[in-house]
Amino acid sequence: MIKFIPLDDRYSFYFVESGSTQFEHPVSNYYLKLNDFSINAILSFKWVFWGFHFFDSISKELQKQEHDFASVLDAEIRTRWDFSKKIEREISINDVKIASWEALDSYLKSDSSLQLFDENTKIHIRLQLNLDEFLLLSNVYTPALILFS
Repeated sequence: MIKFIPLDDRYSFYFVESGSTQFEHPVSNYYLKLNDFSINAILSFKWVFWGFHFFDSISKELQKQEHDFASVLDAEIRTRWDFSKKIEREISINDVKIASWEALDSYLKSDSSLQLFDENTKIHIRLQLNLDEFLLLSNVYTPALILFS
């Protein structure tokens, strides 16, 4: 049976300005993919709760913030791209869409292929973003889980 590492509630999610100090946490080695405007991580399966929490926090914070892109993106960039077309942000684990904590729980309990996994099996977790959100995460903000002891 897989032993998952539970979330540590001493960690809080924040967007910090790019170039700030790097904060170490289980998902700090995420990467951005330009070809599909996504943020990704390869994690050991035991960190799945941390990964989902991190990507879910990014999605919720982006939704909550309602960023004023006029103040962040150059006017020429705004005229070249239509930022009004939006896709729904989508988290996936090994290409299976996971829309909520309940869906994650169901996935972990029901997917028979997971029986082949152990704690150290690598999984791919991905959050699909809109272009404007991708630009923010690649140039302005760095998502981080910060430990307050």
